[in-house]
Amino acid sequence: MRAISGVTVGPSPAWLRMRLRAVGVRSVSNVVDVTNYVLWELGQPLHAYDAETVTDGTFVVRRARAGERFTTLDGQERTLDASMLLIADPKRAIGLAGVMGGANTEVTDRTTRILLESAWFDPGSIRRTSRALSLRTDAAYRFERGADIEGLATASARAAALIAELAGGAIARGVVDAYPRRRKPSRVRLRMSRVKRVLGVAPPRAQVVKILSGLGLPVKARGADLEVTAPSFRRDIAMEDDLVEEIIRVWGYDRLPSTLPGGAIALVTHPASLRQNQVVRRALVGAGLAEVVTASFSDPARAALFRRPNDGAPVELLNPLATDASWLRVHPLEGVLGAIATNVRRQQPDVRVFEICKTYERIGNAVTTGKADVSEPARTSSGDANVSEPARTGIRPPSVQAGLESPATTEPRWATIALTGARGEPGWDAGGARADVYDAKGLAEHLLEALGLRAGSGDAGVLAGFEPDSHGTLVGEGGTILGEFGEIAASIRESMGISAPVFAAVVSLDTAGAATPAPMRYQALPRFPVVERDLAFVVGADQTLTAAQIESALRREAGPLLRQVVLFDVFRFPDGRTSLAWRLLFQAEDRTLTDDEVNAIQDRLVQQVTGTFHITLRGN
Repeated sequence: MRAISGVTVGPSPAWLRMRLRAVGVRSVSNVVDVTNYVLWELGQPLHAYDAETVTDGTFVVRRARAGERFTTLDGQERTLDASMLLIADPKRAIGLAGVMGGANTEVTDRTTRILLESAWFDPGSIRRTSRALSLRTDAAYRFERGADIEGLATASARAAALIAELAGGAIARGVVDAYPRRRKPSRVRLRMSRVKRVLGVAPPRAQVVKILSGLGLPVKARGADLEVTAPSFRRDIAMEDDLVEEIIRVWGYDRLPSTLPGGAIALVTHPASLRQNQVVRRALVGAGLAEVVTASFSDPARAALFRRPNDGAPVELLNPLATDASWLRVHPLEGVLGAIATNVRRQQPDVRVFEICKTYERIGNAVTTGKADVSEPARTSSGDANVSEPARTGIRPPSVQAGLESPATTEPRWATIALTGARGEPGWDAGGARADVYDAKGLAEHLLEALGLRAGSGDAGVLAGFEPDSHGTLVGEGGTILGEFGEIAASIRESMGISAPVFAAVVSLDTAGAATPAPMRYQALPRFPVVERDLAFVVGADQTLTAAQIESALRREAGPLLRQVVLFDVFRFPDGRTSLAWRLLFQAEDRTLTDDEVNAIQDRLVQQVTGTFHITLRGN
């Protein structure tokens, strides 16, 4: 701090105004312009106070009081907190340290004596104050990045000389300097062997000394090594490799030799999940679907439509981006249904999409934040402190990801498919046919086949979100549920603004990955013709029999000559009975089948199915 008396505040000379204008600074007065000029010249912020407004000419550096109000030079009254640093006199605050001065000590055209401040402030403190008050200034910009603590006296002397030259006045003898702990210069050891190892080549030792000295870095010899002193204005030099960077920057990057990498190359093996994802993408893109990637956040209000009472507790974010994104995804179909809703709103009625995603479910008594787990009683969407077990484990494998403290969530992986509108790909004529539940089922079966798995049809699954009478499962060996398919419930699609029916399928990639794939077999194309037979069975109105049960019996009883079973007709009689018709394809690899052989198989099938399920063959 130094004093200058007898100044005359007025306009700055043309050369000073032009230089400030060149860097985008508005001219105020000769005194203020000098402080701004030195800021840009030497990088040191300065501030001039009207000495007559500072009580007793005394400066106090203190923390603000909670709720203290202060008016800065821009005329804005600001409310401070206890973390902010102030420049004050014995009675009041007169400056927001390192950010902006106060209006109560502003230099005006009536000022004749000024007090010139040149200070250094902790970068973290200035950064917090500037951001908390949304007050960005040139001074704060430099202080929060670290000013030169040894350059205060130089900047103060330079500014004082300019003020005396442009505004007149006399500079008081001496300065007030509070520097309780002087900075110790940083010394960095530089080994020439290290230069050679990092760069592959090294300049002569004398050249290194010349380069560093030319950059203002004092160098001393220490045996075979060099000791370099980093000046206070070079805060970026902290270790040996920083000096190596300075050397090659000046010596020339073109001097670096070009060499091929040597040594053994370790082969990187991709994780099984990544390979599985690649198979899924190839299969579904090849089938004409487009992949979507959606956010893993979930709207609690909408997610409630997908949940059942026995579902596990959702994962709630402690610091959500918005109230409609405060959970992690709880149902695998949320993303693809959102994509369909977006397309429908934009007059794109024909949509065929898929997504590879995760869902998140909390276990134990921990809450996940996405990075760490904080132990507390688990909360469900209804506020209940109990966490229910999942209804079935076949479709919810325990792929537990460990958090920082303890396992907190299960994160099952899924491949989801959703269709609406025309059956064919957009732009292709599909004869006006619309997608239905069998398209979703077929795509899921196609995906499982690509993963090397065979699946049969099963009863309704455990996932919510489907219409009860249009919901089935794909079951692998041992009764494990590999996936589910069906029509999306009308209440869900209407809540998302989708007017047309939507059909979807979900495949558990964790369960599919744990299943044993069927061995791949190659066989010659068939040489002998196929024999077709159609069988239609009538199910009574009071029977709760499903088509999948009958089809499973047909496959089981037909024997090795059966090649394919297709349900091609469903007819409901007025009295409530239902007719189900299947087309059966028989073929032998070594001969042409005779009618007698096929008729014998057909008779056995009819007798077994009608006797087992107590149904009749249509036409009898």
